[in-house]
Amino acid sequence: MDSSGHKQRIGILGGTFDPVHFGHLSLAETMRDRLPLDEVRFIPVRVPPHKERPDISPAEVRCRMVELAIAGRTGLVLSRLEINRQGISYSVETIRELRRREPHNEFVFLVGADALPELAEWKDVRELMRLCRFAVAQRPGFPASALPENAVAVDGPEIAISSSMVRDYVREGRSIESLVPEPVRRYIEEKGLYTK
Repeated sequence: MDSSGHKQRIGILGGTFDPVHFGHLSLAETMRDRLPLDEVRFIPVRVPPHKERPDISPAEVRCRMVELAIAGRTGLVLSRLEINRQGISYSVETIRELRRREPHNEFVFLVGADALPELAEWKDVRELMRLCRFAVAQRPGFPASALPENAVAVDGPEIAISSSMVRDYVREGRSIESLVPEPVRRYIEEKGLYTK
């Protein structure tokens, strides 16, 4: 709830963000504008439950990249909720905690259509869908036609970028200027990220 007593509609965008890229930003801004949302919270995971990569960048590095990417973008904010919590990050636990802290606000979980096939593997996904709405963005090759209940499809620009693509480009010595915001590109270069 804001200072005027207005119930806020908050979009939740979780992910590893290793690194954050233009696809994430496009998803967040499209959802913010189309739904509409008062804000979109980027929530980097501390320990992702479904990724086996042993070389995930440290939490502080991923948080810094999100900060750089969203600076100056209206309604996009960084939340350290999962970073500050110990152990594996589960979306259902995050939404439970948000609802405890902010019972007056409405939460909308934002996902790309490419995440739909994995939903069945998420911890307590039925409870998660009872606790908040889902908004599903179109993704290249993943039509949002088979939506779960309590979900809405949102059309927007389909940007075929992934974090693994960015990491591959860096390893191969290719330019990532078209994949990530310039402050993020400079940070990746300064820190020597993804070169191995």
